[in-house]
Amino acid sequence: GCPVCRREYAVRGGTAWFSARQPDAADRSLTTIAGDSDPAHLTRTAALLDLSQPGGIVVLGGSWTAYADAVAELGVAHVVVLDTKASESSVEEVSSMVVDDRLPFGFAALRGVAIDGRGASAAVLASAASSLRSRGRLVAPSDAAVPDGAEVPARDDRVWVAERTGVA
Repeated sequence: GCPVCRREYAVRGGTAWFSARQPDAADRSLTTIAGDSDPAHLTRTAALLDLSQPGGIVVLGGSWTAYADAVAELGVAHVVVLDTKASESSVEEVSSMVVDDRLPFGFAALRGVAIDGRGASAAVLASAASSLRSRGRLVAPSDAAVPDGAEVPARDDRVWVAERTGVA
């Protein structure tokens, strides 16, 4: 449960359910991380999220979850995957959660977020931006709206990369 708002959330099979969906019924719909071992993809992911120094939490959603195990093996950040189960081999280094429209992290708690697919809603992206620390990275589909508090230094036909503007 949350000590601030006093709400309680279920944890089933190692996955936290910050969702209105019931885990007993929806638990079978979660897929397990399907790892991508291509070093070029890992390098791109690490560069987009600025994972050059250790520390912090990185959230991956949609197709980005394929890099969760590899990012965790870098040892530079704790990885949280959205709407996906951590693999048996990575359950110690990778956390798993289900969310509806908001990430359950406090102000300036995250180092980076990369999300696409149905999880990249305007509400989730806004929540992600407000949860990023100063200069934290947010990677989203190129057609998604950039949330307030984020500036886009790079964009291509697939994604944009935003940085959180100064956090006091």
